Amino acid sequence: MSEAFHDLRRIFNHSITVGMVAEHLLSFDTDREAQQVNQILSDHNFDFAGVRRLGRIVGYVRRDALQEGTLENYLQEFPQTSLLPEGEGLAEAVRKLQNREPVFVHRSSVVWGIFTGADMNRTAPRLWVVGLVGILEAAVASWIRSNLCERNVLACLSPGRRKKVNELYNELRQHNVELDRLSCLQLADRLLVLSKQENLLPRLGFHSKSDFRGFSNKVVRLRDNLYHPNGLKEDSEVLDQKLAIILQIERLIASLDELGGNHAISPSSGLGVAP
Repeated sequence: MSEAFHDLRRIFNHSITVGMVAEHLLSFDTDREAQQVNQILSDHNFDFAGVRRLGRIVGYVRRDALQEGTLENYLQEFPQTSLLPEGEGLAEAVRKLQNREPVFVHRSSVVWGIFTGADMNRTAPRLWVVGLVGILEAAVASWIRSNLCERNVLACLSPGRRKKVNELYNELRQHNVELDRLSCLQLADRLLVLSKQENLLPRLGFHSKSDFRGFSNKVVRLRDNLYHPNGLKEDSEVLDQKLAIILQIERLIASLDELGGNHAISPSSGLGVAP
């Protein structure tokens, strides 16, 4: 991939940090009555709270565990696997969310915030996922343009899709828009073309064409769902699946970036390389 693409990835990866989207962690002193805190958390629909000792947050409690006694009895230390510095990008936060535990955000080792799966449906994380899908499409488009000629790319599409691509191309030409037919492909088209590169798929982490096509369908559905108000708001099992797809998208972008445009297709694939 080009240096410009490297720069785009680097900027994007840190454009939205976990510190920008984390909520401030509501906290209480260790001697606070647990049942009272339980009620406060229920009123705010919070599942977790920080626990302070000498004015510093030293751990947390879970709302569903709070019964008799004080918070000291229910205090849990922050697991190292759940801690992130506030300047870390969202990709690392998503990886940690797969543990089905909240991410606790710190500044100079002092925890101040919390980021949970439910927060993925907020505006900034949704925009980040939309951007990630856009980066993927750009990476796939770049690889196709570097390795395949237009005629063979269009041959991968169904007759109906080829007709639509040609119609769009001709319409744009009438409006003096200087684009080629490869620029008229949709995300699903580009992923379909990539799925036919059987010699390439193992290097991208996929075991078979059907494996990649299953992934492609999930990417398109994820992209479409993001434009609905509850696009990432699901029960924990479905959210886990979406988080896994998001991380798989990130890995595919990284793999295409590493391969660059120099992975020629074997003649046995029947598609040919770009002249």
